[in-house]
Amino acid sequence: MPTRKSPRQIGGATMDPVIAINKEYADSCAPPAWSAEAANLGMKLSEAREQLSTTIANARVESYSKFCELSSEITGLTKRLDNLIAEYEKAKWKVKFGVSVLSLALAAGGYLGFHYGYRNFYRDVKDTATQSLQAEIQRSVISGDRSFYDDLVAGNALDAAGQYGQATARLMGCFKAGHYQDMAVLLPLLDAIYRNNDWETGKKVFDVLEKEPPQSGDITDHAVLAYIGSIEIQGAGVYPDWLEKGFSILLGAQLLTPPGDTATLSLIHTNYWLYDIQKGDWKSADAEISALKELDVPVSSWDAVKRWRFFAQYFSLSSNLQFDPRIRSMWSELRQK
Repeated sequence: MPTRKSPRQIGGATMDPVIAINKEYADSCAPPAWSAEAANLGMKLSEAREQLSTTIANARVESYSKFCELSSEITGLTKRLDNLIAEYEKAKWKVKFGVSVLSLALAAGGYLGFHYGYRNFYRDVKDTATQSLQAEIQRSVISGDRSFYDDLVAGNALDAAGQYGQATARLMGCFKAGHYQDMAVLLPLLDAIYRNNDWETGKKVFDVLEKEPPQSGDITDHAVLAYIGSIEIQGAGVYPDWLEKGFSILLGAQLLTPPGDTATLSLIHTNYWLYDIQKGDWKSADAEISALKELDVPVSSWDAVKRWRFFAQYFSLSSNLQFDPRIRSMWSELRQK
């Protein structure tokens, strides 16, 4: 038979066994002394982790912000570099344009005749165009529109090939774009107009020059003045007020023309001669033929000269047909091509 347990002695007092067991169990379940420190450390660790997470999050935001800033800066620099490369390519293209004009000058040098222009004309165009391009590139004012340069190169090439109507159309596009003072435009344009006897287009150009600076009276380029005066003298049959105005412009051109520029002087004296013919001043006309003989520039045959628009119109008047032998005889004194 199981024996009954005796009450336990606690602190000299007798305790009920059940109470003693419960107390012993409770004592065994009580947290040890170091548990409070562990809990405190756990709390601090949790706080530290929270701070670390916050710091990392803030760092990520700051880093992302810095990344965006740097990325934007890099994008800007890349675009700037691309623009500089594009500007460089355009500049190279324009320099090639200057070289192409030079090649035209060399090709056209032996082609240009006496009546219709200058042997040195394209050299002058090349020099003027090259200076203009160099100044433009130095100022970094490089147009993204290539149509102007396409028209200018094509216009020069067409003029050299004898396609004067097409050359005028392309070069008028450059002129209408506002290049009134650009000799690289004005010289070949006037040359094409003169060669094609296109007095109507000449009038459009002159009207613009009278309204826009520089006005025709302010132009000091002797070649431009020679062209303007020559076109007006020959076109006086259509625009009567041109005759005296063209003669005055030729006088100014002659004063500005260097003595060695025989091509320009030949152009001037030829149109002095045409002025005298219209005025019926045969003595002065003979003097101009003498001046042309001294210049010794080869000229086209009378058969070719008689087909000029000026003479076609002049001899269309029956009253002028009687002067055909006289004019032909005067022209025959010059050295033919």
